[in-house]
Amino acid sequence: MALSKTNIAIILLVGFVNYLEWAVVVTSIYPYILSLSKSTPSAAVYLSLAQSLFPLVQGISQPIASLIVKKLRRIKLVLIASLIIAIGGNVTYMAAQKAGSVVLIILGRAFAGFGAGSGGVAYGFIGANTSRESRTKFMSYYRVTCMAGVMSSTIASATFLPNFSKNALGKATGLDEFSAPAALTILFLCVSLILVTFVLDEKDCSPIGGTDDGVSVARSLKSRGVLIGLMLYLLNGFITTWTGFVLPLVAYTHFKFEVQQFGWLMVGVSGTATVAAFTMAFLSKARCMADNKHTDKRVLVVCYTFMIIAIVISYLGGPSVLNTLPVATKEALFIGGVITVFLTYSVSGVILPSLTTKYVAKSMMPVIMPYCIAAMSTGKGDRSTPQ
Repeated sequence: MALSKTNIAIILLVGFVNYLEWAVVVTSIYPYILSLSKSTPSAAVYLSLAQSLFPLVQGISQPIASLIVKKLRRIKLVLIASLIIAIGGNVTYMAAQKAGSVVLIILGRAFAGFGAGSGGVAYGFIGANTSRESRTKFMSYYRVTCMAGVMSSTIASATFLPNFSKNALGKATGLDEFSAPAALTILFLCVSLILVTFVLDEKDCSPIGGTDDGVSVARSLKSRGVLIGLMLYLLNGFITTWTGFVLPLVAYTHFKFEVQQFGWLMVGVSGTATVAAFTMAFLSKARCMADNKHTDKRVLVVCYTFMIIAIVISYLGGPSVLNTLPVATKEALFIGGVITVFLTYSVSGVILPSLTTKYVAKSMMPVIMPYCIAAMSTGKGDRSTPQ
């Protein structure tokens, strides 16, 4: 059964809000933690905890949510619960400022991560209600929407966050550059909650999980294609989020960026990733890609090759490497490497879902895809604190 325009629009909005939440917080979370801990070494440790717990809990919640969807044959109930939990996490994040507690920041990100399990459900929903021919197209649209959430939130962070408490809106609401991102996220989460509750039509889609009970999760997970997909998702999560974690530390502590400068840097990073995802969405329709079974593999090989090169470049721009180079050169190396990493991440993020699902029975889509996203989330949480 084809997806209705209303249903696909709501699912795309869920993805948009998920990524908006991550990006709008990442711009200011380190200064937020530093303002409460008053110690740079401690702030780095707290940042590591906050940024690790979010994806790790997300990785746990996604397969759990997908299994509940498959068992109950209902997506609306799971999405509503996820959105409510995400709202609670952001409220906790905001409350940390009033309480003067870094622990509440960490707990807030953990709760928000659990609520972000809706992302895996959205992927599974698309996979279960699209044909193999149209799956890449719709997953590309979903990916573009997610990247648009990142870009719009980073633009907001760069333009409105600095000195937010001093402008008219900040004075009227009592918010500042640390609480405003969570308030914006809560607003969008509430809009999503209302639309999912009252507009999403479960009758207008195929039963989640399908009717083929002869195909088990265990059998699907043993497929060589799925195993390779899981490993690549894990690698994607580790590489990109390691880079995203190091980025604010180096930018704020070594290059002495202000919130506005870092915000515009994130605009450049997210803008590049959005353009890459948008380009892949168009290319996925082209006959040269749609009719060639080897194209996906070749694109992934190119992506990971450039990703490795970009990591080396960003490492050379680090604070303790090539100290004889001018600071401006090191800054350009680091930023250029990071942007390239996110560009290749965005391209591979469009290819991986469609490639992985080629090896899975349609009835297993809502389960396998969250496992893949969970693998990426686990990779995001597996890193050490930079010295």
